[in-house]
Amino acid sequence: MRRRAVTIWVSVGAAAVIAVGTYLFAARDNRRVAPITKRDDRQTDPVVPQPAPATDAVVPPAKPTSASPEVRALVTGLNRARPGAEADDAVAALTRHGDDAVAEIGRQVAAELLDGGGQHQSVRVLLAINSEPARDTLRRMALGEIGKVGTPVAGEAAQALLKSDPNQARTLLASTSPQVLLPTMNALDGKPLDGGQVKQLRACLANADGPVRWRAAGLLVANTTGALAVDAVAAVGDALTAAAEQPNANAMYSRPGGNTNLEMSALRYINCLKASHVDVRQLSELAGRLKGRARDGVVLAQALRGDQSVRPHVVKLARDAEAGLFRSWAAVALGRIGTAEDLPMLQELAKTDPLRREAQLPATQLPGSWKTVYPVREAARASIARIEKR
Repeated sequence: MRRRAVTIWVSVGAAAVIAVGTYLFAARDNRRVAPITKRDDRQTDPVVPQPAPATDAVVPPAKPTSASPEVRALVTGLNRARPGAEADDAVAALTRHGDDAVAEIGRQVAAELLDGGGQHQSVRVLLAINSEPARDTLRRMALGEIGKVGTPVAGEAAQALLKSDPNQARTLLASTSPQVLLPTMNALDGKPLDGGQVKQLRACLANADGPVRWRAAGLLVANTTGALAVDAVAAVGDALTAAAEQPNANAMYSRPGGNTNLEMSALRYINCLKASHVDVRQLSELAGRLKGRARDGVVLAQALRGDQSVRPHVVKLARDAEAGLFRSWAAVALGRIGTAEDLPMLQELAKTDPLRREAQLPATQLPGSWKTVYPVREAARASIARIEKR
């Protein structure tokens, strides 16, 4: 009997589409932070920054400087440098002064004498100099340990530091800022994790920003093996439980599409569990320790791996009127582990299931257009076709 991949598309943000048929969970959230460029692009990253705590602290007076008048003027001039050739020339001029420029940049950032544009250009200077003091200043800017560095600039500083010294990823994982964490996690992509990094990424699973949590989960399961993989799977199980038990779990996610907060997180975590480097027995043990929708998520991951032992649970979930998109995912999973006995139930779902969501039309159609879809009906039709072909 021929088997095909099973894929699920689920609405994510403004470009998301709920689809079914021959669908498989997306492996992970691939959100990335834009690289540093020479443009003075002061728009914020699409990740919503976490607000800094209010403070009444008085800006400290600028410390005395031993920098030459020329270096002081060049650093101050970064605030006024226009994007393009003028900014490029200013960066090049400061770079020639090496660590003298680094010290003056650190002094002016600490004294809050540089605005967003000046901070942006100073990151370029520090990256070009790439000395130990320059890297230390980048680290302090990324982690908010110096002055009031804007959130986008902190992300730029993190990227510059990682480019200079990839081993700084461990240090940057101590941040809570999405703009710092996302490029840091991207730098770890494909690299085996050690126990310390696993611990840091587990902490990221509690971050307030959804994409940070989802990216951390993806790294944990993709880059671990053996005992660390078991720890990673347990951490994702805890994250599933946290998502299911949050007070606003069933509230609508902040972006269009009609999915709930729980559904947006659960989809990613199910993807991770399906792709994890543990065997079905270990997933079964994890499911046995969880309850409610968290347990449902682990069971779905088992089913998508072809574990026939969870078929009764999946059938029950497909019939659960309160399960939302979990019901759709169960219908898809039955395309993998279902039998002819499940056809009458799937045929009924394909005709009458009431779950509706909003999906954005493809880019080839009118931008911003949305249509109503019935994800469970479509998933059931696809699974019926797969079962009948066996």
